[in-house]
Amino acid sequence: RQKSVYLHPKDKGKCIKFPKQNQEKSLQREIKYIERHHGNIPFVSSYRGNISTNLGEGAIFDLICDANGKPSKSYKNAENKI
Repeated sequence: RQKSVYLHPKDKGKCIKFPKQNQEKSLQREIKYIERHHGNIPFVSSYRGNISTNLGEGAIFDLICDANGKPSKSYKNAENKI
């Protein structure tokens, strides 16, 4: 795992991603990819900016949920189940 993901404490429609140690470049690549392809890939979460927290600097994304309202599994987790 390259990052930790938490529900946004003030907005249940968002999550905050924190890169693990020495993985900052991976999160930056993800943000650049999303910004470049925003709107072209409907199942990719939108990047909403950064936030300073007690855990450090995090990146805010829309939270993608399943039809039951629970957060969707990551692509990597879903891919392993196929």
